[in-house]
Amino acid sequence: MDGHKDRYFQLDVNKGCTGHAFQHKKPYWVDLTKVTHQDYLVDPTKVWEKMKSILSVPIFDPENPQKKPLGTLNVDADLKLKLSKLNKEKVYLIVNTYSDWIGKLLKR
Repeated sequence: MDGHKDRYFQLDVNKGCTGHAFQHKKPYWVDLTKVTHQDYLVDPTKVWEKMKSILSVPIFDPENPQKKPLGTLNVDADLKLKLSKLNKEKVYLIVNTYSDWIGKLLKR
């Protein structure tokens, strides 16, 4: 991600794939070959132009996972969703494990 314009990009909690995952408190993925960034209220000039798929997983407080998420962990790819496999259960369970660890680190 070094040099990418969206490296430090932040979104409101009601925008993008990340906003959907945050609001619904569950993993969410998008195939950007079938929908646009604008469909998710994201300005396409502010994000990686080669992005074709994205997975967003909420990060929870491990001591109180019922509360709103602390943030989201996002993984994107320059491959269609089917090729990236970001929508496969095995992949999002692995990413979810990382989000659990990040939640623990954030609460330290």
